[in-house]
This record gives sequence, structure tokens and C-alpha cells, in this order.
Amino acid sequence: RREVVLSVRFVGAPDERAHANYIQELLDGRGIPTLDVDRMSTDKQYRAEQYESHQPPLYYLAAAGWCKVLGISEVGDLTVGVRLRALNAVIGAATVVGVFFAAYWGFKRADVAVGAALFPALLPMNVALSGAISNDPLLFALMAWTMAYVARALRDGWTLKLALAVGVFTGMAILTKTTGIALLPVLLVAAVIPQVKRPNAAQLAAASVGIVVLAGPWLAR
Repeated sequence: RREVVLSVRFVGAPDERAHANYIQELLDGRGIPTLDVDRMSTDKQYRAEQYESHQPPLYYLAAAGWCKVLGISEVGDLTVGVRLRALNAVIGAATVVGVFFAAYWGFKRADVAVGAALFPALLPMNVALSGAISNDPLLFALMAWTMAYVARALRDGWTLKLALAVGVFTGMAILTKTTGIALLPVLLVAAVIPQVKRPNAAQLAAASVGIVVLAGPWLAR
């Protein structure tokens, strides 16, 4: 089994190496890695390089596909850093747009929406992560768009399409990082608070199916 050790000059964010190693595992055809807990306690190099191997795979699969499109086979190549990180620049922009629409659909005011979008757009750590190899930006984008669809449903009434979108984006968020589970109690509150039109049984089922189909197999694993 080949271990990928990236040059320090390649990385910027503290955990970029471990994220990049996960991507390299996929590019090398070894499939989704599994964290070896016993080895973490005995092998110092494994602990330093592979500690992100427990993460859900959605971002890494997307990044591996991005690499394939761009012809990148070695993430440790110092010439590919900008091209590899560009994926998260696009995803980071999607987060800003998602926050804009969450506020716009929720409050029906463009000024509030622009003000809300400026927070992720100008927040230094969010900008830094959007220029790094990390699964966080995709999580942020998916959570932002989940809340945008929830805001639209609360203002205009739930539809089957909106409920399914909420379920799919929530499932994708959990499949990106387990922290996405934090959306579940938010969705529960969104289903019961006073609103124009509460979701009916079919809409609740559609949202639940989206979450279970996407996130269920990974959580079971």
C-alpha cells in the first residue's frame, strides 16, 4: 500500500495534506479509505497523513472527478495546486449565492439578502477554506441551499418539489461531512412551526426518502 506524503510547500491549510491523501486514494483506484484506528495509535506517519480517512466521501469523489477532467493524477504535484483548489472556489461561491437566496426568499428583501451574503463572502476563514483542499466548503454550500429551500417553503408553502430538494440537499450534506446531521432538528422545527402551509405526509415522505437514500448507506457503513 503506497502512502502519499505531500511536500510542505504544497499545503496551506493545516489539514490539506490529509484531505489530499484521501483524494489520491480514489485516483489510485483503491476506493474509499477506512480509518485504521489501531494503526492511528501506533504509526506516527499514518496518524499524520491519513486521519481524514473516516470522512464521508462526497467531496472527495467530486474532487477526484475534477482531477480526472483536468488530467491531474498526482495531487502532490506542485504544479496542480491552484487547479485542484479551484473546485472549492466554485463551491465557496455557491455558498454565498445560497445564503443570498435563503435571506431573499425568507424576507423578500434584496438589501437583507445582500447583507447576509456578505458574511460568508468576506469572512476570512470561509475565504481561506474556499481556497483550500477541504470538505468544509461543500458542506457549507449544501447547508446554505438546504436552508434557502426551507426559507422558500416557509414563506410560500411546501410543495413536493421543495420537500424533495430539502431532503436531497440534506442527504448530500451528511454524505459530505457527518456534521450535516445538524440539519435534521432544524428540518423538524421547520415542519411544525406556524407557516403558510405545513408539509403534508407525502412531502414529509419525499424529504425523508431523499435523506435516507443518500445518507443512510454511509451511516450504516
